[in-house]
Amino acid sequence: MKKGVGLIIACICALAIVFVGFFGTRAVGIDPVIYIESVTIKDMNNDDVPKDASGKRTLVLPFEENFRDEDDKPIMQYYFNTAILPENATTHNIKYRCGNENVTFPSAFGGALVIKKTGSIIVTTIICEANDGGPSFISDSITLVVDTRDKISTEEQS
Repeated sequence: MKKGVGLIIACICALAIVFVGFFGTRAVGIDPVIYIESVTIKDMNNDDVPKDASGKRTLVLPFEENFRDEDDKPIMQYYFNTAILPENATTHNIKYRCGNENVTFPSAFGGALVIKKTGSIIVTTIICEANDGGPSFISDSITLVVDTRDKISTEEQS
């Protein structure tokens, strides 16, 4: 009887080793969370934002009216893209923000930027942060310069 019980236990152990070797130890349906490690703000064409003379990444845009707001004032809309690494991050949640009242993101989680015409040059910093619950301070920033002044045509100057 003791030999029979020992033989059964040995067979069960051998089968367990075969099953683990064949199926592995990773539970099906449970995927590890992969957090965002870096974000890079790109322009509307998915190109890198160029550096200015001081080495800061600066995007200079002329004001181009896309539509008008409820007060019939000119509005420009611009879309940012973002490169996220690793590409297989579990979530691609990112948050945009800037500190200028004339430049806003209607949704902090999208790259659509709305710029109000002020008649002056707007200079602001655009910040993009990872918002996936991983390590904090994963972010990127650029300087945005938009000239909203009225253009004087050469005919008006004469």
